[in-house]
Order: sequence, then structure tokens, then C-alpha cells
Amino acid sequence: MHSEKLLEAALAYLDDCRTVIPLNGKVPVIPSWKEYQEGKAPTAEEMTAWFKTHGDKITGLGMVTGYVHGLAVLDLENDEDPTRFEMPPTAVSRTGSGGWHYFFDFPKNTDFVKSGSLIPSGIHGDMKADGGYVVVPPSIHPITGNAYEWITPLTLETELPSMPEWLVKIEDDRKKNDIEATDWKEVLSGAKEGSRHETAVRLMGKLAYHLPAKDWNDVARPLLHAWNLEFNQPPLPDKEIDSIFRGISQKQKGQGDEGTTYDSKENVPHATPRTLLTLSAIMTMPESERPEYLVYGLIPEKGITAVSGHPGSGKSWFMLHLAKCVASGESFLGRFKTKSGKVLIIDEEQGAWEQRRRMELLGCAPELPVYFYCLDGFKLDKKEDMDALLKTVKEQEISLVMLDPFVAIHSQDENSAEGAQKVMEALQRFNLAGATVLFIHHHRKSTFGSTGGAQSLRGSSAYSGRLDSHITVDKKSTTPSEQHLDIEHVKSRRGQNVEKFQVVLTQEGDAPDSPINLRYADAEDRITKKDEARTLIITFLASNGDATKEEITKAVQDEAEIGTRNIAEALSVMTKDESLTISKEGKKNKYHLEEKALAEPDDEPPY
Repeated sequence: MHSEKLLEAALAYLDDCRTVIPLNGKVPVIPSWKEYQEGKAPTAEEMTAWFKTHGDKITGLGMVTGYVHGLAVLDLENDEDPTRFEMPPTAVSRTGSGGWHYFFDFPKNTDFVKSGSLIPSGIHGDMKADGGYVVVPPSIHPITGNAYEWITPLTLETELPSMPEWLVKIEDDRKKNDIEATDWKEVLSGAKEGSRHETAVRLMGKLAYHLPAKDWNDVARPLLHAWNLEFNQPPLPDKEIDSIFRGISQKQKGQGDEGTTYDSKENVPHATPRTLLTLSAIMTMPESERPEYLVYGLIPEKGITAVSGHPGSGKSWFMLHLAKCVASGESFLGRFKTKSGKVLIIDEEQGAWEQRRRMELLGCAPELPVYFYCLDGFKLDKKEDMDALLKTVKEQEISLVMLDPFVAIHSQDENSAEGAQKVMEALQRFNLAGATVLFIHHHRKSTFGSTGGAQSLRGSSAYSGRLDSHITVDKKSTTPSEQHLDIEHVKSRRGQNVEKFQVVLTQEGDAPDSPINLRYADAEDRITKKDEARTLIITFLASNGDATKEEITKAVQDEAEIGTRNIAEALSVMTKDESLTISKEGKKNKYHLEEKALAEPDDEPPY
């Protein structure tokens, strides 16, 4: 049960000398937590008693921040771009709403940093420090139902860096005066392209700060639009101004939901009206409320997806077929609905001529809106390269950015959590520009019986931690005209994982330029573990001659993750259909491959 998982996490935080309190949603379940703000830490016995008393009401944990706890947290909303800021390597978590928490040591040169909104400073987020707390993993977000996750975990061994100087300066300015008069003049002078959005956020934050909430719609919103038209060069779209107005209005009205001091949970204000929903209301919700996917169930819109597998597993064909389907609006594999849009493929491996060959084999029409950068040496962690790519995404209105191979498109150490954090934050900038991201990556080297799934992705766990979706591709069987690929959806941040399925990749002729098709494998098309074992047994015996059951089992398991039972069943079936015969050699049985089995094709396809 989740409450057991939360209690286990709470006790671990206490062991790491971090003060946590139990929450319902974002509100403490205990009557008062004032003493914990002032330095007291709950004991393991108190924590266990709280969970016993409040039971299933507890949905999360709040980590207390402030001077006495040596902790300050920068809380960024999901529409804020973390890459705008210079961040030292530190513990980072992803919130259940898609935002970010950056953990810092409380600055030594000040005795007070207050919790509160950073919107007046042009940052869509909050500071969690004195008088506050921050929701930490594995809490569940009360609205989205998504879990908070560590990207770079906070442990007893973690040495938190001090708050960056630019953030300390913001806090110093807030202590002097939340909004200085000279700052109004600066903001009202307008902004040029590149800083318009940030300046609009600052202006709306100031208006919301000084005007009563009842006047925001009638006064602040028209003022924001008028300022935009008069002073910005060129003006932002009306839709973007309205989005800024709505986001900051909701945020300002909702202040206090997380980490603000309340002596009793009964006195906590609620950001939005509570609505009691009937089953009928839920069952008749409009489709517009459904979370958006670029490829339904598999590829979340404006998210980050990894497609991983071993070399030669068919990842690139899977990716290119997906690109074709998104660009044309066709269902992916004839099974998964797509939202049509333009595609940008950043290719650092094949080159333009090979991309042409493959797209021709897949039957792609030249007019499809698919764009390529081929072998141009782009690096996501290089500012000028990232700026150039973002410019392309915005100018061409790209819906899907594909990167192949992922390892060639950055210069970081892939086993470094710090390096992984920089790369994944760069990918998020594509999301903020309105594009979905999919990258191709390799599996770790594995042996039979090793754990696959989300942990199969090569490199730091920070990569898999930030993914919205992760799909693995594994080649099951090959003939001259057909490959079977095992597709497993091992992670989905939005909704349930799609059940494991197979894809059949076929070439419709013997010539190298014969068309290639990919399709969803129906039940009768699927290759089982037993089928795969049969193919590997034939290959091994054809190359090595007669062998014992033990020798065959070892050879098969050196090539694929197949259990001994499936291998034994394959041997039994092949003996019954006379593909194999058995002879005695001493006390051991040896299997001999008959000619009828050799007639079965087992060559690599020509593509």
C-alpha cells in the first residue's frame, strides 16, 4: 500500500536528519507543526503513530525548510524553464504537476529567507525557506495523481551547495522591498524579442501584488494587454498574454497551499472551489479533458520519450516509421492514433543519403513535413547549438523532435548525474517550445536473467528519472524477409503502460530496394520464447554439430533471455516433428539437426 511506502520513506528521511511531516494533499494532517519549524524533529515513534492514526488520509510528506533546518528549496512551476538559470549541481526532484524542486544549503550570510512567490521577480515559482515546507517523493499530487520523483536524490551523503548568488540577491531585494519604484519604470518600458515573456510575467506579478484579486480581471488583464501592444517589440500574441494572466492569477490565489505556516489544517485556504463529482459526471467528462498524446498511449505530447534497445534491434526503423505516421497523420502501426504535425530528425549517425534510402523503403512521400539535420555536430549542452535548434522548432512549428543516437548529441559523461541533469533540462526546453521529444539510446550490457525495464537504459539513472515515457525494442526473430520485434512500454508518467506487443517488420521482395512495412503483430503472428529458442537451436547446431542439452541451453541463453523450460519445450517439439534426432554418447544424449530443419531460413534480411 502507498501509505506503507510513505511511512518507510518518512523514517528514512528522519534517519538522514531531515524533518518531515505527513500531508493530505499539500496540507499537514497534524493539528500543528509550528514546533517542527523551530527545530524539533519528530521521532520515529511519533511518525509511526501519525500514520496509524490518520491512515489512508496521508498522501504525501512535507520536508520542513528554513534556517534551523539548513535547507532552502527553489520551487519552479511546470511552465518555467529551469535552463534560464545558472544552477550548481544539487539534489533535484520532479513534482507531480511536472515542475521542479532544487535543494540548497541555507545561505550562511543571512539569518532569514522567507517563503513566498518569486513571480514579482520574473520567475514562475516560489522560494521555500523560513516558515515553509516542500512536498517530497514519493508523495502523490492531489490533482494530477502523479508521484513526485527524485531526479538527483537527497541523501545523508548529499553535500548541498549554497543558494546561487543570483537567488540570494533576489531574496535580499525582497527583504528590502518586494517591489521597488524604479523597477516599475524598468518593466513598463517594454521589452524586445527574447525577453518579452519574462517581462510580462514580472509585470503581471506586480499588478497581482498591488491590486485586490477582485480587480485582476477588469483592471490587471486590460493593462497587461495594453502594455504589450504599446511597448513590446513586437507584441506577444494575445493568447500568450492571456495564458500568463491566468497562470499567475491562479498561482497568486493559491499561495499557501504548500509550505505556508498554518497552526491548524482547518484554517488553510483552498486555491480552487471544491466540487463533489458524481460517477455520472466523471463518466461523461468531455474528451477535451483527456491527457494529450502525440501517439495515443505511447508518446505523450510535449513530453520526453526514450526508445532504447541493443544495437541492431530495429530501433531506428521503429523511429522512422513513427515519424512517417506523425507527419502524415496515419495511425502508428495501424493501431495507435496520432496527432499529425511536423517532425524534425536530428541524425548524427546515418547521413542524408542513408536517410533518403530508408524513407524511400518506408514509402514516404517527398512532400511529408519531415525535416533533417544530418551529421551537423549539434550538442544539446552547447548554448549556440541549442538556440539554433529551438529557433528551427519555433520557426517551422515542429511538433516532434527526434534525436538519433542520443549519445552523439551531447558532450556530457553519460554516467554522471550532473551531466544527465544538464542534458535532460536541455530537452525540456523543446517541450517548453511546444515540441514533443523522442530520442534513441542503447541498453546497458546485460547477461541472461538481468533486470530490464526502465533500468535497462544506459547511463545515469537521472535519464530514466526524467522520462515521461520509455519504450524498449528487442529483436526476437529474423528471416530473409521478416523481423519480429518485442516492444515493451516500461514507463509511462501519464496513465497506464501499454501492454507488451510485437511488431512485424517485412520486406516485400528479394531486391534490396523492395518496400519495407511495419505492422502490429496479431496473436497468430507473434513469436513466442519457444519459437525464438527453436531458431537459436537450429543456428547453433548447424554451426557446431551435435550437442548435449546442457550445451544447447548455454548457447541459447548466451544469445537471448530465454528460460530453460522454453528451451526444453522447443527441444521436445523439434524431436517430435523429427527436426532433431537423439543419439547416445556414453551416458549423455546428443541432439542432431536433420536436413528438414536446415531448410528453414535463418539469414539476416537484406535491409
